[in-house]
Formats: sequence, structure tokens, C-alpha cells
Amino acid sequence: MSKLRRLAETIHAVALGTWFGCLVATAASAAIIFPTIKDLDPTLASHASYDGPHWLIVAGTPANRIFLFADAVQFVCCFGAMLTLIVVLIALGSGWRRWDVGLRTVLLSIAVTLLAYRLLLQAPAMGAHLRAYWEAAAAGDNATAATERAAFDAMHHAASNVLVATALAVLGALVLGVWSAQKPPSGEVKNATGTGLETPKLARG
Repeated sequence: MSKLRRLAETIHAVALGTWFGCLVATAASAAIIFPTIKDLDPTLASHASYDGPHWLIVAGTPANRIFLFADAVQFVCCFGAMLTLIVVLIALGSGWRRWDVGLRTVLLSIAVTLLAYRLLLQAPAMGAHLRAYWEAAAAGDNATAATERAAFDAMHHAASNVLVATALAVLGALVLGVWSAQKPPSGEVKNATGTGLETPKLARG
């Protein structure tokens, strides 16, 4: 394996590993924050006129910041993974036609598409409903707060599915990337010492 490909594969694995870990940590954080705050049943003095559940706002405030940070990390990791995969494909030469290389490329493409959908369409729409919900609750406009909360909740299930699908695609790309990195490009064979060398012309004849 060339030094360029080895470096690209290493950075690629780190990017995918960080991306997957970020998604898992984000999901775990939400799973801990919301039940914990709900059990505490807090009341916000600044939202005295709001008759809805105050714990949702208390829990949602830090959770929203975590998701925003996670989106930023995902974007950086996505960019790094795409760039290094391109380098790997170039370094592989004709070896890019292998099934494992093709499948890891497809899985990364799926993850990139899902992230783009979240960042460009889903997250902005949900963020707008969330901000409107919080502003209405703070102003004591219970009707508007209930409407905006319902609109946000209606999108929540789909958002969760997108995050799960993204995590699975990233994990699959990571596993196949590690698998693919262990295989030498076509045209290389293992000699007795285990070093990848090009097949000699006399041996081919």
C-alpha cells in the first residue's frame, strides 16, 4: 500500500469513527437529558403564563445546543471522509472496481445524502418551529405554543429515523473501509515476507 493511500485510509477511518461516535453520543445525551428533567418536573418563573410542560423547554434548551454542535461535527467529518475517499479511489487505480470499494462508496454516499437532507431541509424547519414554540411559551401565548410544539413533534420521528439511518450508513462505510484497506490494489501480490509487490513480468509469462 502506498504512503498516500495509507494516510488517506487512516484519516478516512478517523473521520467516519468520529462521525459515528458523535451520532451515538448525541442520541445517548438526549436519552438521558429528557427523562431526567421530566422526573424533576421543573417550573420556569419566566414562563409563569405558560400552561404546557415546562420540563420540555428546560430539557430542550441544552439538547438543542448538543444537536447543533453534533451537526457541525458531522459536517466536518463528512467533508473529511469524502475528500479522503476520493484520494483512496485515485490511489487504487483500477482497483476501485472491487465490490468492497464500490459498496463503501455507496454507503458513504447515502450518509452524505442523509446529512445534506438534515442540514439543508429538516433541521432548519424543525429549528423554526422550536424557536416559535419557545417564544410563544415565554410570551404566554399557549395556543401558538401548542401549535408550534405539535408541528415540531410531527417532524421528530422522521428526524430520529434519519439519524439512525445515517449512523448505520456511516458504520457500514467504516467497517468496509477497514476491510478494504487491508487488501492490496489489483496488480499487487504478497511475497514470502508479506510485502505487497507488483507481479514480475516473467512470472506473468
